[in-house]
Amino acid sequence: MIGVNSGLVTLLKKHLQEKNINAEDLMQFHCIIHQEALCSKKIEFQNVIKVVVSTVNFIKSRGLNHRQFKQFLDDIESEHGDLLYYAEVRWLSRGLTLERFLNLIEEIGIFLAEKQRDVPELKNPDWLCDLAFLVDITNHLNVLNTRLQGKNQLISQLYAHVSSFQCKLTLFRSQSNSGNYNHFPNYKKMAGKFNKTAINFSYVEI
Repeated sequence: MIGVNSGLVTLLKKHLQEKNINAEDLMQFHCIIHQEALCSKKIEFQNVIKVVVSTVNFIKSRGLNHRQFKQFLDDIESEHGDLLYYAEVRWLSRGLTLERFLNLIEEIGIFLAEKQRDVPELKNPDWLCDLAFLVDITNHLNVLNTRLQGKNQLISQLYAHVSSFQCKLTLFRSQSNSGNYNHFPNYKKMAGKFNKTAINFSYVEI
């Protein structure tokens, strides 16, 4: 897009110069989706991510554990048949992994107990609420990401998507301060279970 020799911006500048049009005022920006991905990394939930990654790797990276876990899920007729690997570079995949982990949280706890592997976070109300909130906010970001990747969009449309999302964050913060978690269904369910209060939106200054 912005390559020095053959990027779109370079070619456009050359074309304008050939037409004797001043190209000095041409503004250029990095890919808006890339910027959104960078912003998403400002969500401070490494305490959640590290536990999810290590637990998924413990189950899926060891052949016997993985087979036993899948058989366990099959035996109890679980809605989900397996966990998903966490991919740092793929935002949508990352969101699906977190959501699947949350959906199987009870089964994971039982399986780890049988393996005598202690993961205290899985019993910690604060950590579980952080996980649930991370799943919800990731889902919202996935919607934004999908809209930004739509074909044949003008920059004004992309800007509108981002501006709309920023307005949503403001609304979400306002609603959560008054105890309304309707846009965060997973957090709402988990918070109700442990009688938790407001979401800490300082995690999400994006």
